[in-house]
Amino acid sequence: MERLRGLDDLKSVCLLLLFLVHSDLVHSNYELVFRLQGLLLGGFFLVSGYLTYLSLSHRSIRQFIANKALKLYVPYVLVVLLYYWTEQYTNNPLFNHWPSDAPIIHVLGLNVLDRYKAGNYNPYHLWYIPVLITYMALFALFNKIRNRWQKFSMAILIYVLVCLTWPNGLNMELEWYYLPFMIGYFMAEWKLIEHLNVWWIPLLALAAFRMTQPLLHSNWEALNHLFTFTGEGFYSVSVALLVLAIFKWIKPPLLGRLAKYSLATYLLEPFVSYLLSSQLLGEPFPNYVSGEIYPIFTVLRIASTLLLAWTICLLTMKLHCRTRSLFTSKSIIIA
Repeated sequence: MERLRGLDDLKSVCLLLLFLVHSDLVHSNYELVFRLQGLLLGGFFLVSGYLTYLSLSHRSIRQFIANKALKLYVPYVLVVLLYYWTEQYTNNPLFNHWPSDAPIIHVLGLNVLDRYKAGNYNPYHLWYIPVLITYMALFALFNKIRNRWQKFSMAILIYVLVCLTWPNGLNMELEWYYLPFMIGYFMAEWKLIEHLNVWWIPLLALAAFRMTQPLLHSNWEALNHLFTFTGEGFYSVSVALLVLAIFKWIKPPLLGRLAKYSLATYLLEPFVSYLLSSQLLGEPFPNYVSGEIYPIFTVLRIASTLLLAWTICLLTMKLHCRTRSLFTSKSIIIA
């Protein structure tokens, strides 16, 4: 199955929105930031679900897990240690004064059980990778179910049960972005975009959400959370699909290339922003940089983060090629 045209463009747009969400706008225009965050994260998880199915379609579960451990988990562990070192050795509370066992909690992935990302074990943005890995592992198990309707029913059942456990303290993001990931997965399996008119899918979903939202209310708090997660999930997916529809017909030059560095950019952006704001402006919190300097600071953040992400990806690729050639030459000599 071929990769859907426009996926890289969608990821690149979401990546650029990240710089707006992690900025002073969170204080001056929270409602706008909330909507942009829904789009960028909904888009990221939608694309991840889509690519998870494509990856599982030509890999075994063991190969899939090994691949994601190398590409996702190893960089994540390194960044966890980097951020922990930043706070411990600079005495800067950028990440809410991590507890001493925070690195262990993160590395083991136990922060997916933390209820709030602003809590002790989910500072800032590091909740994303464990939640994504959890979704991937779950749908790798679902992929063993051959009947697509049984698989779909099981995925819906898990979603409802997870949402209803909200009052018991599960991580909010674990419930919030399950739906975009699930839709992306089944969108790939059922080839919905290829078989249906791409324009009316997001518009219909968006209209249905807006029409039914006032009607969805219950005296049971957990059920209200289910309605909220479902509504916001459909909203973010609808907007993401609308952006994807645009990029299916309008192909922006070079935009999609940013997608190659999306993981490195996502993980490193707060660190780069902290270095720039603290060293150049004397402001330890990048989210509080505002005024006339804000546009220049934002452009500098984007350029510096992308340059660092590109450099790291290039060095990693060269290291991978050298390691691979070394093992290949050794196997030839042994043979």
